[in-house]
Amino acid sequence: MSTRDTMELKEETIRAQYEAALGLVLGFDHAPRLAKPLAEAAVERSPGVGARPRFRSTVPGMSARSTARPGGVRLAERIEGLGDGLVSPVQAACLGALRRALAIALAMGETFSAQSGLA
Repeated sequence: MSTRDTMELKEETIRAQYEAALGLVLGFDHAPRLAKPLAEAAVERSPGVGARPRFRSTVPGMSARSTARPGGVRLAERIEGLGDGLVSPVQAACLGALRRALAIALAMGETFSAQSGLA
């Protein structure tokens, strides 16, 4: 009986994740979110009925807008901001490596979930 602790990850599976990985590099916000305690829980007037209406925007493009906090750090912007306005070969290689690493992680998670029945 042998245990298999390796998983084949094909290049096309990794490349299929490049778009999602690029979205993470461009829109990844790693600013810490610290919770603050509530002073006192509000008294619920009607149990089971939400206090705020939950509307969904019907304006095209609104869902594509960034929701990152202004104080957050954007990885791509931070890397590109280290130079003099032009992206250097080292910065481009760093962004490419980040995209590739994220694509591998996404592909690995997708492949694992497909093989383990989590999908």
